[in-house]
Amino acid sequence: MPEPAPRPSARVLLVDAGDRLLLMRWVDPRLDVPAIWITPGGGVREGEAWEDAARRELREEVGLADVALGPCVWERRASVTFDGGTLTSLERFYLARVEAPEVDTSKMEAEEAAYLDRVHWWSIEELAAARDELFAPREIAALAAPLLAGRVPAQPIAIGL
Repeated sequence: MPEPAPRPSARVLLVDAGDRLLLMRWVDPRLDVPAIWITPGGGVREGEAWEDAARRELREEVGLADVALGPCVWERRASVTFDGGTLTSLERFYLARVEAPEVDTSKMEAEEAAYLDRVHWWSIEELAAARDELFAPREIAALAAPLLAGRVPAQPIAIGL
């Protein structure tokens, strides 16, 4: 049986006025895998632009509409465990700055909401010190620090796991 086509996924590095990143902790109770902190975002629908998918995901997962997306700063190809299986995700990460809004997950799709454990605004220092947590990408603190210091790449950087 052929392997399924990679799934395009638009993700958002959502940064608040205090330079904290919003991450969401996902747990799949059906699989023996650790919980993982990820950025808001998800699959790009057929015919949907990457940026439109990122904005839609922010509306659904965080409750934010009309967010001004910044540039795509990272790209990666990753194996992702979701919905009882593994898929290959082609991810683009967009930078967006907002005030520290209340997170509203009420518009999240039911199957996704079942995996959401919690949300948290993380400082770079907290991310770097969180040795017992798993993040995607794993080195998010080191990768995000230059962005928060205003060093935004002219072209997306290919990042690893």
